[in-house]
Amino acid sequence: MSRTGQTLVDIPEATVRVLADRPELVLTYMRSRNEGGPGRHLHRQHADGFVVLEGEFGFELGDTRETRGAGTVLVIPREVIHRYEHETTDQGAFLNIHAPAMDFADYLFGERPPEEADNFFDPREDGRPASDATVLRFAEEGEVVTDNPERTIRILADLPELVLTWTRYVAGEEGPGPHIHREHSDAFFILSGELVFGVGPEVERVTAGSGTFVLAPPNVVHTFRNEGPDEATWLNFHAPCGDFAGFLRDPSAAWDSFDAPVDGGLPRSEAVVLNI
Repeated sequence: MSRTGQTLVDIPEATVRVLADRPELVLTYMRSRNEGGPGRHLHRQHADGFVVLEGEFGFELGDTRETRGAGTVLVIPREVIHRYEHETTDQGAFLNIHAPAMDFADYLFGERPPEEADNFFDPREDGRPASDATVLRFAEEGEVVTDNPERTIRILADLPELVLTWTRYVAGEEGPGPHIHREHSDAFFILSGELVFGVGPEVERVTAGSGTFVLAPPNVVHTFRNEGPDEATWLNFHAPCGDFAGFLRDPSAAWDSFDAPVDGGLPRSEAVVLNI
């Protein structure tokens, strides 16, 4: 059973909400005014990631610890020992990425023990070097593949399990026409401004403002544009990678993207549209 859209807790002190629960990706929104966090752990079969949206958190990667604030993304590959901690009672919030899912949502809801969800606490092994993780200011750093007055695209992470990018469009900029991906999900988290999506066989109009999450699973038709009036920025998740980063670097490269099929693809109801 998918837990997409389910809320584990929503009280003044904390919110935990599942934005996506699919085999290739679990994305959760977590907000806290409480101190604390999980113990040191690693994942042997999936990548973990954090997008800090508000406040500050302490992050340990291997033997190093640093406090990171809003606007930071961390992508942690398999076998890198890590933990996070909310160090104050000031409000903090982040998106948490698990790719592939490894039943993380069930673990979060207490339905699966840690090891069955690929969570190994206090590991005896040293793990991979902390330097294998990515830590970036997502609106300022990353591999720039496009940068002109109309749009900017930066690759933040390029792993087999996940490609994560930051994008900026001015008003009037359009993404690709209606298309599908056959082997991966394409997801968007709007940071500022507004995008208008077309989703499903009828390319149904969906308006997504700041704080909105939109996911098109495999074989769901989608397209998007910025109708303005303001500039729009967002994070884009491709899970698994679908060779998306290779396409950004070389637009002639083949990747997992195809024109909308004659039958319209899967229904609009397969897509996810949620607001945090």
